Amino acid sequence: MHKMITFCWLGLMTSLATNAYAEEEDSDLPEWAEERVEPFRESVGNWVDNTSRRIDGFFGTDDHMQVANESYLRLGQEIDWMEGEGTSGDINLRYRIDLPTSEDRLRLVIESDPEESQGTLEEQGSGRLANDQRDRSSSTLGLDWLESRDKRENWSNRVGAGVRLRFPIDPYVRFTSERLWQLGDGPWHLESHNRVSWFNNEGYSARTRWDVGRPLSENRHLRFISNVQ
Repeated sequence: MHKMITFCWLGLMTSLATNAYAEEEDSDLPEWAEERVEPFRESVGNWVDNTSRRIDGFFGTDDHMQVANESYLRLGQEIDWMEGEGTSGDINLRYRIDLPTSEDRLRLVIESDPEESQGTLEEQGSGRLANDQRDRSSSTLGLDWLESRDKRENWSNRVGAGVRLRFPIDPYVRFTSERLWQLGDGPWHLESHNRVSWFNNEGYSARTRWDVGRPLSENRHLRFISNVQ
């Protein structure tokens, strides 16, 4: 029986550019690593955020600097060691360019690694997909239509359509619905995120996530998450 050891890291160069002016989030890194990694991550994050907002401003409205932007860039690496075969490495790059003001309630989305290409919940729970299972041609280009409804008051729906950028072209349709409830008068909240999608080459898939949580402090949040696929 061959023995295999896998080391992987994800997000050393991660930027979740939801708001350029949001308060700095608490880091899970130890202090010595935060001092070395955080300045570089912050620099890359600002570059991703500013670049996506400039593109959005060129095609969209003057509000491009104020609205939330969901662009990101993530770099990950896996190193495998197998007895008798030595080590092998794999580097993956994930990105998303979000242009929220390009049209009213219409978003152009360019995504390198959509949720549907990341395997089943079991595969994601193991922390990795085998190299021969990972889809190397999963970038998508599409348009999302958003309802202008607050998910704290009503179901907020999003309908998207586009193509997977590979040959032959793989069209897709995706429907997403979200809802957020406050549980009583306390600090607890219940959030529901549901997604149904269809890819021409792969057929239908559906996933739902239920998230119960409450804030513990300004920088910490307690969450209990259940996923069904």
